[in-house]
Amino acid sequence: MLRRFEALPVLLASCFYALTSFAGAPNPEAEAAIRDGKNSYNSGDYEAAIEAFKRAYAVEPDSETLYQLGKAYAMADWPVEAVDAFERYLDAAPPNLSAERRSELAGAIEGQKRRVGTIVLQVTPEQASVTLDDTLLDRTAVAGPLAVRQGFHVIAASLDGYVPQARSVQVRGTRSELIRLILVPEKPPVHEGLLGIQCQVPAVSVLVDERQLATTPLEEPIMLPEGVHRLRLERSGYRPQTTTISVSRARTTRVECDLPIVQPLAASGRLELDFPETGTVLLVDGAPAAKSSVLPPGLHWVEIRHYGFLPWSSALRVDAGQVHRVNVVLTPTPSYVQDIEQRAQRRRTWSYVLGATGIAVAGTALGIGLWNDGRYSDWEHARTELDKDYRASGPSAPTAAELEPRRDDVNDQLRSIHAVDIATAVLGVAGGMLLGSGAWLFFTTEAPPHPLRESAAVRRVRQGVGVNLDW
Repeated sequence: MLRRFEALPVLLASCFYALTSFAGAPNPEAEAAIRDGKNSYNSGDYEAAIEAFKRAYAVEPDSETLYQLGKAYAMADWPVEAVDAFERYLDAAPPNLSAERRSELAGAIEGQKRRVGTIVLQVTPEQASVTLDDTLLDRTAVAGPLAVRQGFHVIAASLDGYVPQARSVQVRGTRSELIRLILVPEKPPVHEGLLGIQCQVPAVSVLVDERQLATTPLEEPIMLPEGVHRLRLERSGYRPQTTTISVSRARTTRVECDLPIVQPLAASGRLELDFPETGTVLLVDGAPAAKSSVLPPGLHWVEIRHYGFLPWSSALRVDAGQVHRVNVVLTPTPSYVQDIEQRAQRRRTWSYVLGATGIAVAGTALGIGLWNDGRYSDWEHARTELDKDYRASGPSAPTAAELEPRRDDVNDQLRSIHAVDIATAVLGVAGGMLLGSGAWLFFTTEAPPHPLRESAAVRRVRQGVGVNLDW
């Protein structure tokens, strides 16, 4: 019987060797995935390498695959995943892992952690769905500090019946950011519309269904229940405006006020404006007005417009029994100033050109005149000699036939002198006209306007004090 068990140790050793040999046999699918991952890593396609190493680890979990996966994560700028892969590798690594490899991993983990920050979320209500960069987070991630790589991230929360919220946050390495997302319940649908009132007259009371809701000017429309309402616009000194309006859901009903001044006024003040009249438009409370106007007491919106100048406008207060004088100098627009300067430059340039041309033409006329004056002296001498020869007698005196050509030359010379005199006069007149035109352009060039600042008097009038405006 003992002999039957003598071969048992040998049998057990053979089985153990067979099992260990089978377990250590490489998996072809895992080997192919690791090979693909290394090729992608070496070619710089780190995301493809990550997918290949993950596929290999799913087929055959191996600590060396985790090491390769961590390197791919680090190169792909996924520091959170890289730290996780390296730490899992250390946990699964054999005890005889070299000190050099452990030191390498410690430095890699430390470097990646410096590029990782955390986000602490406080979401109300707690059952809201939360996404990080469009990726849905589970409850565990929302409850605890969320490790993310440094940079900008978008946190969003949503829940049925609530208005979604989203926040953009910049996370810095090794830092923690607190993000609060409080969802507000959506308002139930209300059957309401809007009433918009366009009114140039300030301080007008807006009454809807005998209840005052606002005073002009309105910064935004008034919200009213849909249906028919009675609208009344009123201000002392003006004829009130009463009308029936129909308000529709989710639509804006617009009304323009028409409030003429009541005549005669029981109490009034006078507003006198001083400004250039030519081409200027004056509006008081949106209506054309004269430079001196009798107005109801209170605020009035005054606008002055002129081509090439910035519109001047102000809310001015007129007190009963008082005269308010306003001196306004409009401020030119930059484009208008530039246009005036360009026109002035063109006029000055032409004045220089015309003046220089006039001087040149006049100088030419003077030179020609002096030259022609010399010719005239020569002609007088020739005529004197010709007259002597005509009066000479005796055998040596020239005959009439001999003197005839000389007489023709003298006459031709005189006609030429007269023609040059006329041309010289024309040139002189033209030179004078050119010089005069240049001087006229130069001295009549319009000076460019200059912007003026608002004085302290303007600010006092804007505050309701009746004093002059000095611009």
